[in-house]
Amino acid sequence: MAAGKHRFLVLDALRGVAASMVLATHIGDVSHRGTVFAHGYLAVDLFFVLSGFVIANAYEQRLNASRQPVRDMIRVRLTRLYPMMALGAVVGLVAMGVGAEREPLPVWTTLASQLTFVPILQPHTDLFVLDAVAWSLMLELGVNLLHAAVLRRLSTQAIAVVAGLSLVPLVWAAWRFQGLDVGWYYESWLGGLARVAFSYLTGLVLYRLYAGGRGPRIALPAALLLAAAPAALVLQYLPVRHAAVLCDLASVILLYPVLVWCAAGVRLCGRSAWLATLAGTLSYPLYALQLPLAHIFQSDVAPMIVPQIGEPLAWAAFAVAMVALSALVGRYYDRPVRDWIAAGRRRRIAPAPARRPDMGAIATPQPANPARR
Repeated sequence: MAAGKHRFLVLDALRGVAASMVLATHIGDVSHRGTVFAHGYLAVDLFFVLSGFVIANAYEQRLNASRQPVRDMIRVRLTRLYPMMALGAVVGLVAMGVGAEREPLPVWTTLASQLTFVPILQPHTDLFVLDAVAWSLMLELGVNLLHAAVLRRLSTQAIAVVAGLSLVPLVWAAWRFQGLDVGWYYESWLGGLARVAFSYLTGLVLYRLYAGGRGPRIALPAALLLAAAPAALVLQYLPVRHAAVLCDLASVILLYPVLVWCAAGVRLCGRSAWLATLAGTLSYPLYALQLPLAHIFQSDVAPMIVPQIGEPLAWAAFAVAMVALSALVGRYYDRPVRDWIAAGRRRRIAPAPARRPDMGAIATPQPANPARR
């Protein structure tokens, strides 16, 4: 299966914004100082909506034409997701080794969990210890396979009904945990299922409506759409009861679907298109590596530089360094490894070349038969 030809560039830029929101939240968590983006974990829900939309655009028609759609989806998504998550596991091991992360679980247990996308179901423990963001990638991979096996056969109306039904556990999780920062640790793993179910299915419905020419096209500036995702997080500070819960639910149920719908209709060109493509390219390496590297920075680097430049500037420097590192990793590791995997697959499925005759069996040319002159 090959990716779809059309590229929704503002959606790429939204992925970059979402990865940056998660980075701001993780910096606040690791430094124990908090930020205005304390609810930046909601960017994961934005990732899920984007994934439903983009996967439907890129692969749904090909899945319908495939004789083995589940196998094809596994191949495509693991090729995309696995190289960076394997690198994240290695960085997580380094973090554990230098003392940034001390866990009671055996090293090989945590490594096997990370490399197989099998969560650790142990009370008071992250589902994935070495690189905790793998919980969302595990759920995304699972819903991708469900898409290939079942969802592609369902009508848009049926999927919309299922998405609506998933609101019940989503609202329950938000109320139960006083927000939607759920899914990444044992006690809240069911909340993660509700998050991916609603947002991914919503993205799938949005794409089908968009591709079918249904619904209004809302023309808004790309800059406004990109600024809306992080700016909406200030709703948590409104002086109303349960503002944090309401902020989370409003963002996931209303804001992010509207942003994706509007962004899909925006066309970019020139430098804007290049920047949007760059943001999309950086987003996955930035997301996959930020948490273990933040732990390493907090335990081994920050103590040396914070006394000289101060903690805010130190973490700002870390954020800039993460963006630069993500660019390098994307160019010199992620893309080459994925290309190598794809090339190996093409070699395996390519037809065998025609067998050349044995040179020793080639007869010496004989003079033409005089009788045929």
